[in-house]
Amino acid sequence: MDPFQDVIPAQPCFRAVVSEENLITLEWRTVNSGPLVYIYDDVAPRYRDPGVKAARCNSGPENGCAVSYRVTEGGLYRWKLMVEDQDKAYRTHVMTELMLASPFAPDVTGGGYVDMLAPSSREIGWQPDARNTWPEYNIDRAWVELRYPDALHWKNKRFRRSNANFTIPASALSIPGDFVYAVRDCHLPPGSQVKFCSAKRRVAFYVGHDYFHGWNNRYVSSGEDIEIDFTTKSGTIRLLYSDTLMPPTKFFSAALTHEPSYTIKASQLVTGSHKIHLVSCALPSGKCTNRVSADRVESTGYVKQELPDFYLKGDIIARATADDGSPLQLIRAPITGVVHFASKFPRHRVEPNQLIAYVTTEHKDTLNIIVDSPVEWETGRDYRNDFEPAVAHNIEGTGQALDVSYGPNDGIWLTREFSNSIEHVTPAGEVTSINLPLARTAVRGSKKYRAVQPFTIWMPGNVSGATTVSSLAERVVPIGGKMWFTQGGGLRHDKQLIGINHSRVISFDPSLRDLSSTEYDDRLCVYNIPTDDQNSYGDNEVLGLTGAHNRIWIAESRGILNGQVSSISSFVPHPRMCVNHLDFSDPEALRSQDLQYCHSEQTPEQDACIEKIKLEALSPSVKVAHLATDPVDHSIWFSDASGQCLGNFNPEKSTPLRIHKLDETHKAPFDGFPGLGGLPWSVQANGSAVYTAEYATRHILRFDKKTASFDEIAIPYANSQVRLHSLALDPSSDRLWFTLSNEFEVPVDTKASTIGYIDLESWRIHLANPKQGEQIFGVIYSGLDSISAPTNRPNTHQSFRGISINPNSGKLAIGTSGREQITELTPVSGFWPLKSAP
Repeated sequence: MDPFQDVIPAQPCFRAVVSEENLITLEWRTVNSGPLVYIYDDVAPRYRDPGVKAARCNSGPENGCAVSYRVTEGGLYRWKLMVEDQDKAYRTHVMTELMLASPFAPDVTGGGYVDMLAPSSREIGWQPDARNTWPEYNIDRAWVELRYPDALHWKNKRFRRSNANFTIPASALSIPGDFVYAVRDCHLPPGSQVKFCSAKRRVAFYVGHDYFHGWNNRYVSSGEDIEIDFTTKSGTIRLLYSDTLMPPTKFFSAALTHEPSYTIKASQLVTGSHKIHLVSCALPSGKCTNRVSADRVESTGYVKQELPDFYLKGDIIARATADDGSPLQLIRAPITGVVHFASKFPRHRVEPNQLIAYVTTEHKDTLNIIVDSPVEWETGRDYRNDFEPAVAHNIEGTGQALDVSYGPNDGIWLTREFSNSIEHVTPAGEVTSINLPLARTAVRGSKKYRAVQPFTIWMPGNVSGATTVSSLAERVVPIGGKMWFTQGGGLRHDKQLIGINHSRVISFDPSLRDLSSTEYDDRLCVYNIPTDDQNSYGDNEVLGLTGAHNRIWIAESRGILNGQVSSISSFVPHPRMCVNHLDFSDPEALRSQDLQYCHSEQTPEQDACIEKIKLEALSPSVKVAHLATDPVDHSIWFSDASGQCLGNFNPEKSTPLRIHKLDETHKAPFDGFPGLGGLPWSVQANGSAVYTAEYATRHILRFDKKTASFDEIAIPYANSQVRLHSLALDPSSDRLWFTLSNEFEVPVDTKASTIGYIDLESWRIHLANPKQGEQIFGVIYSGLDSISAPTNRPNTHQSFRGISINPNSGKLAIGTSGREQITELTPVSGFWPLKSAP
């Protein structure tokens, strides 16, 4: 490699070769160079740079240089070599990569459903693949490893490869939720003291309760009985209750049943929306899934209760005084939540083992039934009726597929959570992963450098750590011939948690050329969002992104799970604001970068600053999530993750901020998410209306810009694990597309995630004269689960998330998490386009 060479040859003198299974050797040869080169690791999150090496050697192939090291697992490996001249005036960079095959993964057994009312111990079993010809019983040379749920690292314990298993105690499966264990087969290759392991195999347990069969948000007609079905695998009996769908009893409308179905009488099916709840219970203990009982009293005596209210786990809620003089018994809240008392009297007599109080939980299933709606759904329509067989583009590397967009030249772009790269698929189907720039800082006492860690990741148990990957990578949007995307850092779960957590907005300009003189891709431009907190931690938590008025607009949520005030911010992009290698660990570097917040009287146009519009006049605090540019007046619409409103910001008006309160905020207990209501998320705008998707309640809201009124449609979905994820407008066919995503690791139904659309013309016609009874038409597809999974993720379900329409062809691109694919659908002749939106 020659630092004076501007164009990299087709076969540069830098390569990676594999020997002895897990031994990778990097080889290079230089001319006209200084004495040293630097080698970068170019794959997140590890970024383990080989570092400073000699430029010229006599020991390597063809009098070049080489360095070897062993790796513990297969996958994508990529490095970049930097060569500079003696005076350090000229540099060149060249990349090499390889896909290292992993050993064959073992077959595993175990997993499945666990009754939360009667958890029991479970076993995980495994059998090695016969193609791994390693010792069966010598765990010094070959063994099986396990990784526990939510653990970052594999356990040090070695298990035999054959005739062995692992027992999970019942206590580890006593809390509702997903529990995913991982198993891999490892060995020490000959001559190696570094293990080499197979890809992992997941063994997943779902601890839960009974649930309804069939579509939820179920549309029915009045005048006939309907039968609802449900599982009967939790507890010993089912409790059904509803305020409107069941005849009243002495206390409330409910029924206990051992049967797997229940008939709702036609007389109860009046026009409107109804809910019926399913709770699993165990007799004779009386334990039910939707409540956790406090400790029962131990002796005969009196109990003095606190007031029914919200309590934290461990708070004292009652005091029991025994007749026999035993010590005072303090009764505490068993979990955090609203405490209900069995007696309405604050002081009353009690007997041993008497129930005093309990806390209600969300551990039940709810079926929503809509009677005599104007919406007509075709559910389960085979997608191959309207599209050619799907093409799935497999994505390598780390991260979870999220947002997707078509861009210039009909290519597809994808962002991924827990990643530091963007993915690109050309119209010919070639997949490329583009690593995003990160500065390197010197490691004290060595010749190595390490990548800065701008982001923080928060994990269960309030555990956090600095990282090179952003768990918020919410948007990718084409603006002005470039692709723009966000890195929002981590989603903070608790306002008391602190840590460096910055946000970046990055553009990719396909019209530029990537120069060999820089270590990053020159088509990328990184705009580092400034900090305004005392400690320079950042925590802007950028979510939404759009373009308007020659500015880039971003949604600074400041965290959707805390009370911080969020902002809508904007700046005029310019190359001099790009800092692709900012040292986030240096507060002075943060303060001295060109892009800073505007002060009073400053503007982005005149002062090259970022203008921040704080939404602090609203109480409780609005949490701006996603943004959409109005195609008519170019104002900015935004969704509110706190579930209170739909907002609009128009900088050209004297009163730029307008708030439209939602008709239904879903703030009632167990309706939506606590504190977030329906969680409005994705937002889209066309000439006549604005649409937003409520992630939690699976409703699409339509805001009519002329009448300033809301209408909403409940989207049918398969089960409670499924959420309404993303929206995309197609003006050419006048359809509003949506994705239904199952982001649980252990799916109740592997086919539940899908896509669908609403015919917008029929929605407008209905609203123009509702009394005429015109129907609104919608479709939900089936058959997408038949798309082939990648070989390295067999038996993995799809979770459809971001969705985009190619305006030139009507093709759909879908970000598919779980399988880590971009799913692309091509419409058949006659399906697209049909009509144009007004």
